[in-house]
Amino acid sequence: MKKIFFIILLFCYAVEGISQNILSKVAKYDLKKIEQKAIESSKKKLGISKETTIGALAYFIVFFQYQTEKNKECSSTDLLEHFSLSRNKPFKCYIYDEENCILATTEKDRVLKNFNSVFYKEYLYIDFFTYLKPEYIFYNIDSPTINPMYFCYKDSEIFVIYLSDDNEKLISTPLSEIKDCSWLNSSEKFE
Repeated sequence: MKKIFFIILLFCYAVEGISQNILSKVAKYDLKKIEQKAIESSKKKLGISKETTIGALAYFIVFFQYQTEKNKECSSTDLLEHFSLSRNKPFKCYIYDEENCILATTEKDRVLKNFNSVFYKEYLYIDFFTYLKPEYIFYNIDSPTINPMYFCYKDSEIFVIYLSDDNEKLISTPLSEIKDCSWLNSSEKFE
């Protein structure tokens, strides 16, 4: 009986460890330092004066590698269990101006100028991220939506954020309010 109890306890501990694995990986990064370096390199590359105020927002590139079952409720623990951090480029930074329009994206030491910020209304994401102030932002490469999908982690809860298909509004939903997680499957058509 003690062996069975020990095995169950070990299994529960392992499951909890797996779900926190992505959080322990991203916790190793000093986001303030990454964002400051991104601001400095962007100002230099884009020819922005040192006095001009710009912001940086770091986010992690993740893959969601799991097929959720129909009518299965979502939980932050389940979702975190199935995030896989990109190996080559684990994070990027958005560089934005005072109106929250994205000027560039940085990855490692590269600064990539952004040309379609207004068309895709990416400033809505920056507005939301600066308002919510999440601990971590995850960009889902396997998004089932037409527009980028992000997961914001704050206070042990995940918020799903994406732009509507018509690019008119930002949709933000706490994961705990989603009753059927199967729409997160990248191979299924988003409805």
